[in-house]
Amino acid sequence: MTSGMQVVLTESRDQVPLDRERWNALASANPVSTAFQTYEWFDSWWTAFGGQHRLHFLTLHDGGEIVGFAPLMRTRGPLGLRQIEFTGTPNADYQDLVVPAHRADAIDALCRFLHAGRRSWDMVVLRQIPADSPTIPDMRAACARAGLGLLEGERQPCPGLLLHGQEDPLNQMLDRYSIRRAIRKLERHGPLSLRTADEPGEIERLLPQFFEQHVRRWQSTDSPSPFTHEAYRRWYRELAHAASAEGWLHFSVLRCGETPVAFHFGFCHGDTLSWYKPSFEPDFARDSPGTALVCRLVEEAGRRGLRVLDFSAGREPFKARFSNVERECLNLRIFARPLLHSLFRAGAGARRLLRDHWHGLRARRRGRPAQD
Repeated sequence: MTSGMQVVLTESRDQVPLDRERWNALASANPVSTAFQTYEWFDSWWTAFGGQHRLHFLTLHDGGEIVGFAPLMRTRGPLGLRQIEFTGTPNADYQDLVVPAHRADAIDALCRFLHAGRRSWDMVVLRQIPADSPTIPDMRAACARAGLGLLEGERQPCPGLLLHGQEDPLNQMLDRYSIRRAIRKLERHGPLSLRTADEPGEIERLLPQFFEQHVRRWQSTDSPSPFTHEAYRRWYRELAHAASAEGWLHFSVLRCGETPVAFHFGFCHGDTLSWYKPSFEPDFARDSPGTALVCRLVEEAGRRGLRVLDFSAGREPFKARFSNVERECLNLRIFARPLLHSLFRAGAGARRLLRDHWHGLRARRRGRPAQD
């Protein structure tokens, strides 16, 4: 290889030049290090869904050594555009390039590589990058140097509950009358207990119950459960066993007496408990099983000495009830051609104007000035 950072493209899963150990070592040293950057996440997701996509895996080499990677795939986007995006989209809450810290030349190398192959793609969409990731400022500068158009999407809130050093406020929160009343209402059906499944046999036994409950929970809504599809169930089974073997699966069941009234499939990775896929028994919907589940998870995270309970992307009402911090994520779009960049930029501007106009109308109807 020549001197400097080099980029190598791999389009076949069995030829990706990283084993589990090296992959996870690189991911754990990355500024964004979550369950979604792990080998287990990629491998299980690709096993279930890779047949629907074409791999576009980029590795960064420095002096013959792999020092970073970009787990990407090719898809068809809006209007049939040839699109490159992260593997795991749209199921990963946090995504990022895995590059050496303080090495902007790594992002430069990736952008030069993309520019050289720009005839083979129309748009690169990098979703759910934490707003504090160095990837964002480095990508702004690298795209400008490489002659690639860049468009930043709107920021999406990712609420969380900071636990470390917050014992008294947390106890006060859990002791609020509305929360105590919700838990007492559920406890009328039997004593509550939260159990985390650790053994492979127990995980295998509980997963079908979780799937079935989730399907029942959403079957009467406009958003049916993804667990009606075998590929989704297969992915969760693969991920559950791989993550459990590595020690960061957090698959728990809340029981009321002997009845499983709620499940939570999440991750205890590093110092963070990540809220990912919850479910509750629809027959108990009036008794607030979701509130009880969150309270028990808060208590367990505190006992484990974790730093934060991360509620991930979205501003659902229950998150505001329990969160005390908020980070943000955003999407980056990179364009192969200036015309396409200009069209998307004009569309984004029009959407902002419409959104601001709508907010202004709502504010005036309520008799108050619109917020800047």
